Amino acid sequence: MKLKKIDSNERSSRAVVAGNLIFIGGTTAPMDVEGITDQTRFVLAKLERELEMCGGCKANLVSATIYLRSMNDYVGMNTVWNDWLKDVVPPSRACVSPVLAGDHALVEISVVGATND
Repeated sequence: MKLKKIDSNERSSRAVVAGNLIFIGGTTAPMDVEGITDQTRFVLAKLERELEMCGGCKANLVSATIYLRSMNDYVGMNTVWNDWLKDVVPPSRACVSPVLAGDHALVEISVVGATND
């Protein structure tokens, strides 16, 4: 199986392409992006660019895991999420509320997708 690791450091790789699967690690917005809707828009736009750089697209998403700092943000995040996926069949998804590593992050999303091959 062909394996390609992207933007690797001593701790992790930003993305991994394994065969025709794309794994993109947890993605957050920078500190200057505030509010759940703006952070979710930023994260989804970044994930879409990264999927495309790896040879995929949001229509080929297989799975998503969404981490929310507070479930009080569930409706706001879902509004942006649903709009982002309005033209494609959504992937399987989990949404949980753990302790997030970055104090500024309200949402973190990781995805698995398939290449366009």
